Amino acid sequence: MEPVVGRSIPDTGFFQKYGVNIEDKDDIGWEPIVDHLAYPAAGTNVLGFFANGVNQGVTSALNAVGTKTFADSNLESNNGLPVPERALIVGISIEVYPGLLPGLGAAAAALTGRFWNDVWQIARSGYLNWNIGQKRISLQAPLMKYGSAACLNGNSAVTHGAVADLVDQIDYAYIGSAIYGIVPVAIPSSQNFPLTLNWPALVPTPSTAIARIGVTLHGYRIRKPQ
Repeated sequence: MEPVVGRSIPDTGFFQKYGVNIEDKDDIGWEPIVDHLAYPAAGTNVLGFFANGVNQGVTSALNAVGTKTFADSNLESNNGLPVPERALIVGISIEVYPGLLPGLGAAAAALTGRFWNDVWQIARSGYLNWNIGQKRISLQAPLMKYGSAACLNGNSAVTHGAVADLVDQIDYAYIGSAIYGIVPVAIPSSQNFPLTLNWPALVPTPSTAIARIGVTLHGYRIRKPQ
């Protein structure tokens, strides 16, 4: 198609001046990459994170059904970051959410401490294996090394019933170690970065409830600015 009569062909500088994206610049901001999966009550040998983005996989969000949403992950594409997005990761953490409430009403005394026991059983065993492509980034055990700053905090009152085997109790625990720091490592666009949590033998939850596990890659996202 010929240029419109009376108009000259624009210089390439016009595309930079009037384009919606700023050329040759990067927008860098703190935005960890997160993913969550269900942990079966009977235990599992492996959970694979960062393989499915939103609208893929299976959600583990409370009371939700269907594919993953932003309540599960902020990864918007499968097996990698979309072009031209990149990331610089400086730390790893694991969050364990048992499938029961931390406030325990009247119940048999033998059932108290289930929240604590679920976190303890899951986190004291297993190992984390994270790779970017074929390059190993972190391989450590047990899982409780990868602590999290995300936790429940507050005040509560605890009462005991008149009957010896009935109690009201607050039962809560989390992985209290510091976020596991690593030498900064860059994730390129479209590069897969599989992370697995692995257990050589099945570790059932003492509560017999399905738990939820989150993994956070702490770091910066790099995008083209607008």
